[in-house]
Amino acid sequence: YDLKNALQILKWQTSPTTLPRFLVGHDSAVSGLVGMLEGTVLSRENKTAMTTGSRGSGKTAVIKKSLKMLEKTCLEKSVDPASYCVIWMDGALDSDEKRASQHLLAELTRFKQQATSNEKEKEEDEEEESLPKRSTTRTTKKKV
Repeated sequence: YDLKNALQILKWQTSPTTLPRFLVGHDSAVSGLVGMLEGTVLSRENKTAMTTGSRGSGKTAVIKKSLKMLEKTCLEKSVDPASYCVIWMDGALDSDEKRASQHLLAELTRFKQQATSNEKEKEEDEEEESLPKRSTTRTTKKKV
């Protein structure tokens, strides 16, 4: 690999929103995860998923593609993507139960604060829209 390709690969691997150009051999993993995610988000089923595999086996790519497909489904069914929370955890960083719990709690708290802030903004916008609009007409006096 040349330096430019290596930088592109590194950029892709560190971004949770980008997808590879193609994903081969993971169709069943993607469809299974999408089904589980849709059940969790759309039907409020209580499910948890953990993806395991060797380094470079496509774990992150499967998750990213599944989340993109979930987002598309939510938009088609008029479900607000902000109504659910995706938390990325890393076994190397969240190595023990205490650290993992702290990370999970911090992310859920951040999500709740963001949701509360969004609700307040929405309420303020609705209040503003319900107020009668003021007419801004000018009257001018003519000298006779």
